Amino acid sequence: GRSERLLIDVALASLPAGRTAPSVLIGGLGVGFSLVRAAEEERWGRIVVVEREQAIVDWHREGPLGRISGAALADPRTEILRTDLVAHLRTTTERYDALCLDIDNGPDWTVT
Repeated sequence: GRSERLLIDVALASLPAGRTAPSVLIGGLGVGFSLVRAAEEERWGRIVVVEREQAIVDWHREGPLGRISGAALADPRTEILRTDLVAHLRTTTERYDALCLDIDNGPDWTVT
């Protein structure tokens, strides 16, 4: 949890001074710590999370992880994209001020 929150903090601190309503792309929803931290910070204007596994998204929307991320998911700045991160980056025309990626281990240990 700590490293996921630090990803967001460092990204925000690294933005140029005076940047208003910056956008952040979070690669991987996971347990939701990065999303929750981003939503806690009012300076983010847009929070986009890319998660390829529907089961992970469902755990947050309808399952046990909702108690962690419920408020962040309901935040009007939050958008969840259910797709592959690399495919999204190859095809999107969106520009993001920060990219926070935490997709190294994949969902294989949780999704069967």
